[in-house]
Amino acid sequence: MTIRIFSLPDGKAENKTTTGEVVPVDYSSDVAAVINDVRSSIVRINGVSSGSGVIYAQDEETIYVVTAYENVRGGVNAEITFDSGASVPGTVVGYDEATGIAVLSATPGFSTITITAGDSDVVTAGEYVIVSEALDGDNMLRNVGLSVVSAPFYGYVGNESSYPASLLETSLLLSSHCAGSPMLNAGGQFIGIVVNTVQDGEEGYTYGVSANEAVSVADEIIAEGSVERGYLDITGVSVNTMRSYEKNERDIALDVTEGVLINTVSGNCQDVLMRGDVIISVDEQDITSLKDLRTVQYASKKDQELSVEIIRDGNMETVQVKAS
Repeated sequence: MTIRIFSLPDGKAENKTTTGEVVPVDYSSDVAAVINDVRSSIVRINGVSSGSGVIYAQDEETIYVVTAYENVRGGVNAEITFDSGASVPGTVVGYDEATGIAVLSATPGFSTITITAGDSDVVTAGEYVIVSEALDGDNMLRNVGLSVVSAPFYGYVGNESSYPASLLETSLLLSSHCAGSPMLNAGGQFIGIVVNTVQDGEEGYTYGVSANEAVSVADEIIAEGSVERGYLDITGVSVNTMRSYEKNERDIALDVTEGVLINTVSGNCQDVLMRGDVIISVDEQDITSLKDLRTVQYASKKDQELSVEIIRDGNMETVQVKAS
């Protein structure tokens, strides 16, 4: 893929507004430099299928690699090949079919570099995203794509999942071997993990499980070997990302600056929570954003009764909801 960026001598490109004002826009981020910085953290996974993964964490001599479940479907162990060409056997620590995330462990016997996770909840529509597969040792090629990303949205991974996972979408079309590849922001932080199994995914697009979702899953797998979560059957948006006019449209007081605004309600939450409610705490734990709500859900169990404090029509209420 050829990328042409036309810039002024000082490295800034012209962007003319409708008023004719010239606004400098910095396009100095170097995709090649980002890939060079993170390539040692991206590994090839050869399991049920060939894909990629990222070195997520390290505990003394053991490393933990996050990849897509489709690469190790059924818990099949896989070979892990590093950017240097060295290969070691990887053992499946656990996986979560609801999000399509799996974790492998390995003892490479040499030092490795872990990838840095970004905050996917602050990703905005139109932000640049870089997707990089692991180096293919057979032909010494690395597929890299540059596009823009949609804001995080809720979707379902796998044919039978009923859990609304936080996902990212890009207008890239990569090979089927891109599963497990990291989605990177301009700073080289991973903001998503590519999966090919999103329900109702549009043809010609690449989807990824958002980094915050993937981190919650990976941490629980590393600690417990599996994922057991209770969750609220809702989709929503962090109030702290909303502009004043958006709050006005949804009748939210401007002085409400934290919480999660509910967009859709289903399952156990029907007839209890409503579109337009703002969740501000769950079981007395403050909810300032979707990130907090995700943390609470991963600490909950299926069928657990949760006490949810909300703002509804300007008034504070507390309701009881059974986790799905």
